[in-house]
Amino acid sequence: MSADVLDLPITSSATEAENSLRDELPSVGPVICYRDPADVRTIRRQSWLIIISFVIAAVAVVGVVHKSIQRPDRIVVDMSSGRTA
Repeated sequence: MSADVLDLPITSSATEAENSLRDELPSVGPVICYRDPADVRTIRRQSWLIIISFVIAAVAVVGVVHKSIQRPDRIVVDMSSGRTA
């Protein structure tokens, strides 16, 4: 996919000075939009690793919350003071 830089539409409201300056500038050439396949693979791998990390973190948070609200299965009695924990 390529396009001439000067043929691209201007989205902002340009003044006459900007338009005349644009007309005076030399042609730059085609704009080439290209992504290296190795970059795409790296980005996909990193995205999957981030998703897996978030899933592991979510499972860990759910486990910690579950264990914190769970009632203890044993009650320890300190024989010297009579305190229970």
